[in-house]
Amino acid sequence: MLAILFTAQPKGIALSDSQEQHAMKTNLSNLTTVYQTAMGEIPRNEEDLERWLPVIWAIDQFGYLLYSYTKVANRPELTDQELSKVLLIFEKMAQSADQQRNVLVYDIPSLILLPKVSQELWSLQNTLENSIVLNSQH
Repeated sequence: MLAILFTAQPKGIALSDSQEQHAMKTNLSNLTTVYQTAMGEIPRNEEDLERWLPVIWAIDQFGYLLYSYTKVANRPELTDQELSKVLLIFEKMAQSADQQRNVLVYDIPSLILLPKVSQELWSLQNTLENSIVLNSQH
């Protein structure tokens, strides 16, 4: 969704009702459903659930930010270099979560035209890192 939002798009594309936007909302809803289902399981691992709650919240916040940009007509565009860095950050965060070890990228680009996106990326990455550190301490 981020790549579509902040790259050149033909004029008149309505992203607030796009397939990508619906897919993002569905994926965020599915993530929340999985977490809530885990909360209802017996037995459940309370420590893991508490550790992952801030990560899920940060992902949800990032999704909300992206959703809010679907309603902005004149969005800034990321350069190819900025976009590739951001996509690498997402890939590394996915690897970190999957492998439960820190393989994060600490060189988050300062997206001058998108400071809220940079801030949310930092927040999401730091939350994920804290979750992984807590896991390694147990």
